[in-house]
Amino acid sequence: MAGLDPLLVDAIEFEKSLNRIKTDVLTDFVLAPHYSVVYSYSSGELIECIKSLLKSGQYMPDSPIKMDIPKASGLTRPGAILKPIDRMVYQALVDTISTHAEAQLDRTCVFSHVLLIDDPEFKMFRPSNECWEELQNALNAKGRDGNLGHAVRTDVSCYFERIYQHNLINLLRSSGCDSRAVNLLERILLAFTENDSHGILQGMFPSDFLGNFYLASIYDGLKVEDVPFIRYVDDIYLFYHSELEAKKGLVRLCRMLRDEGLNLNESKTDIIPTSELIAEETEIDLLFHAARQEITDTELELQVETPYGFETIWATYSDILPEKEIELRAVKELYGMVESPLRRSKDRKILSAIFTKSRR
Repeated sequence: MAGLDPLLVDAIEFEKSLNRIKTDVLTDFVLAPHYSVVYSYSSGELIECIKSLLKSGQYMPDSPIKMDIPKASGLTRPGAILKPIDRMVYQALVDTISTHAEAQLDRTCVFSHVLLIDDPEFKMFRPSNECWEELQNALNAKGRDGNLGHAVRTDVSCYFERIYQHNLINLLRSSGCDSRAVNLLERILLAFTENDSHGILQGMFPSDFLGNFYLASIYDGLKVEDVPFIRYVDDIYLFYHSELEAKKGLVRLCRMLRDEGLNLNESKTDIIPTSELIAEETEIDLLFHAARQEITDTELELQVETPYGFETIWATYSDILPEKEIELRAVKELYGMVESPLRRSKDRKILSAIFTKSRR
């Protein structure tokens, strides 16, 4: 059993954490409407129960509900949800430490899961499509730098499953996060993985935050070596003057990641000219915008051809088809278009980010 300092319990914004969970459940891997009922109709009782358990030291994390989530390739990845008490504690602890941890990330290099300080809609992070757009701008800026002729493009293998909890907790402590919250977080992470010190649960806001934070550990090493880099969760891009330097840099990156218990996915790691990288990474965005515009134009043509008097002249596009529906249709149109096995996973990450925003 575990507990938390009563003074910290009273300081936690449980209502904010609860509302973030209500947003987060919309994209859960596992459908559990009976839990959503608890969040919506018994929130007061839930919060008071959690406060009592934490203050008395009687809190005991339960096992998560897990299932294999299929990928387009036919393989699976682990998905999980937590019971309401555990999910509230998990979200509240990460909310408590998130501001200090976020300050450790250089947002000129890291574009994923940007924490919202002002969060009236309880989405926790900036919209994914905005983050992707900033990443594309950063990639284009690197492409315009004539001194950066080659790039290393990487993807960490089984990233969330291989995160070493001990390293994560040490990194949080060294970042100045509240030690009381970090100590309890350490215990529940271990409980959620049934005493396996590797891996964190996927598919929830707190895990997204912690997973994005974990690779802050490689930041200092790359800065010391003065290596320009861009990162989106576990997708890492390094930029070098020559192909030889890029090869040396890849060796050093492998060593850094091994120190964190991680390895690169060989099929998704390559060294290419920076110009080629920019062309490939921006291609899917251009296709998406083209598909989106085509859908928009088609809907407007249909509306104009409909003989319903003057209303067709004054109708705006938003009156014809909602913005989110346009994005969703564009994603569906593009999702199966990628032919290269190397690019398919990366492109679908971009489309999934847009799809997630559309659902929310």
